[in-house]
Amino acid sequence: MPSAEARGHGRRTLARRLAWILALTATAAAAVALGTAMLLADALVFEQVERSARDAAAVLAAELDENPTLIGEIEPEARELGIDMRVAVTRGGRVIAGDATVAVAGDRPCALDEATGELVCRRATADDPAVVVYAAAPAERVYGHRGPFALAAAVVLVVVLLGASLLGVLLARRILAPVERLRQTVIDVNASAPAAVRLPPPSDLEELDALRSALGNLLGRLDAELARTRNFAANAAHELRTPLTKILAELELAAESEAPDVAATLDRLRATSARLAALIERLLLLATPHEALQATSQAASMSALAEALAERRDPQESARLRIDAPDADGLVRGDPVLLAAALDNAVDNALKFSAGPVTVTVREDGAAQRVWVDVDDEGPGVPEAQAAALFEPFTRAPAMSQRPGHGLGLALCSHIARAYGGSVRFVPGRAVGARLRLELPLAPERPSARA
Repeated sequence: MPSAEARGHGRRTLARRLAWILALTATAAAAVALGTAMLLADALVFEQVERSARDAAAVLAAELDENPTLIGEIEPEARELGIDMRVAVTRGGRVIAGDATVAVAGDRPCALDEATGELVCRRATADDPAVVVYAAAPAERVYGHRGPFALAAAVVLVVVLLGASLLGVLLARRILAPVERLRQTVIDVNASAPAAVRLPPPSDLEELDALRSALGNLLGRLDAELARTRNFAANAAHELRTPLTKILAELELAAESEAPDVAATLDRLRATSARLAALIERLLLLATPHEALQATSQAASMSALAEALAERRDPQESARLRIDAPDADGLVRGDPVLLAAALDNAVDNALKFSAGPVTVTVREDGAAQRVWVDVDDEGPGVPEAQAAALFEPFTRAPAMSQRPGHGLGLALCSHIARAYGGSVRFVPGRAVGARLRLELPLAPERPSARA
């Protein structure tokens, strides 16, 4: 619900719009009902006037049948009978008695005179069908009710509009009360623990309950993401603290030693600093949003990146690599440096946990418009129950916890793959070793030369 200040400044609000909709709907319904009632009343009045004029003509015709000499006295006779209409008698279509201005054209029992608006009814006498009696009901009697009816309808519509507006405001506030409670709940959300907020109870309204459920899911996802971020920050701090502690310890030993081996100390410091720089680079890349990684229009050949794997490794590791890249480029959209980093991390993981050869296979699926890069090793394999968790930062398989590493390689590979619309997973069903599959969408442009 809007605040008093917002309402005072005349801002648009959902409550005000809903109130107007309810008021206009009620007014429109009332207008339709009144219009229908007026049409029905108009028809009934017209039928009553027509019946009166028809009866008047019939009564006068019967009087002439009983006493033909009354033709010359037809108007006094009509007044004596209580007929307050203009009357006339014709023979052969010519007025012979009564009001000569009565419209006598036509042969229908009753007809409206367009000139005067009167309703004229006729009746022939039984003794002489050529003698016809006419009775003309005045226009005021035919249409006189329409003015009061229209005035009454206008008054009713104004009353309905005012009443519906007031009722619409009350109903709108009542209807939007659950929304106001949800709004207040969002205001009261603790940013450090979003899921701890207590949502209002269900309202038994499908749309509002769907909004409540969506809000609860959103707060739950925010809480999970916040916990993941906190865990990432804590693990990152721990991993950074270890090499920094080693560097400080080496510096203290070098400072306290009387005959320090400067070269060996510098070598250890250089190696530790290199590992620290690599760790920081991985952490920064994992912390980079997907949108920032996607800001590229480059294309890269996964076959070319796979063939260059041996060039980026020492001879001992290169000798264990087997590259199976077909003639197809395996062209994907993305930054070649980041895609090479993803491929390097996947291969490094396989080389680390396998003493045998590691095979890298690149395939294109033209029907699905996908590129597959499979990395097969002959290591201990990955239990299917633990496979998905290994792509989370700082997560390592229990059997590999004693080996060096930070648990960032697979997480980095997954982060880069998802940034470019792909995915990475372990393919189940391997009898020996593990198969890591990196899947990326095929680039729409297919140049013949490899990137």
